[in-house]
Amino acid sequence: MTKDQKPLHPISKGALVAYVALLLAVLITLLYRQWPTSDYAFSLYPPETEYVIFVAISGALGGSLRAAILFFFHVKNRILVLSWVPSLLLQPIVGATLGALLGALVYFLMRGSLALSVYSLSPFGVMILSGMTGYYYDQALRKLNSVIDVFFRQDPVQESHTTDGEPKSGASR
Repeated sequence: MTKDQKPLHPISKGALVAYVALLLAVLITLLYRQWPTSDYAFSLYPPETEYVIFVAISGALGGSLRAAILFFFHVKNRILVLSWVPSLLLQPIVGATLGALLGALVYFLMRGSLALSVYSLSPFGVMILSGMTGYYYDQALRKLNSVIDVFFRQDPVQESHTTDGEPKSGASR
């Protein structure tokens, strides 16, 4: 910790402990209540929407778990500073977003390539994948960046002729 970084007040640490504990409890409860079942007759949303909500909750749970582990590590080692608090508070939101993106990507890839419906997806596999995405959000962002680079890569056009049709110098016919 450098001199310009302010340590967190003990009351603020207590408030963050309560926030993390409450957030984890709420997310686990929501995950339990949102667990996909085979009976969609009484659900409020279509099955696809319920899966997106499910993977978002799973991703938020992964991000919250990582935030809780980092928070307790920094408190234990007495290195928690005020400037890190926004990052710890935003990790569940980032995890939920990335979990939903990855879950939707996996769902549409499987549905498009294998012609599967949402009923054939394993909720355990989807939950683990989106939870790990929320927990390892920095690696997920790097991988998503590399995937986007592949999709939007532009090959350099090698022009061997000028605009009037004549070959450029050094270009063979």
